[in-house]
Amino acid sequence: MSIDLNRTRLHHNGANLNLADIASITSDNPRSKIILNAYYTYKNWDFNIRQTRYGQTSDMVQYQDWMPKGLRYSNDHLQQFINTPHWMTDIEIGVRFQKNWHFAVGANNVFNVRPRMMSQELNALGAMPYDENSAQIPITGGYYYGRINANF
Repeated sequence: MSIDLNRTRLHHNGANLNLADIASITSDNPRSKIILNAYYTYKNWDFNIRQTRYGQTSDMVQYQDWMPKGLRYSNDHLQQFINTPHWMTDIEIGVRFQKNWHFAVGANNVFNVRPRMMSQELNALGAMPYDENSAQIPITGGYYYGRINANF
């Protein structure tokens, strides 16, 4: 089990930082990350399952094309976008054959969890459906793999 707790504060803000810059510094990274891991071996087999929880992030996002002219791409009029906490599951099963060879198959983000989608007025006509500044979960979804290890 692993827990990472963060809290970023910004004091004495200079005139050069707007709300989007402040949000980027203070709330683009989750305040918490919890990892639960179970690793088990039986004879030549090994099993690993990992559950990771990423805490909430928030971002101040510019309005895009669907808004009135005064709001589009403004540095003053921003909307807060909140990515709710997410859980991700990773699984790997492996077998060791002979002394130097290990074969494994696995999946990161087994259930293909993705971030919350942004509303139409924030996503640049569908070109950016997810908050690209958030350091929470990847927008690519699940990743499935096979691996062969050789020790010489």
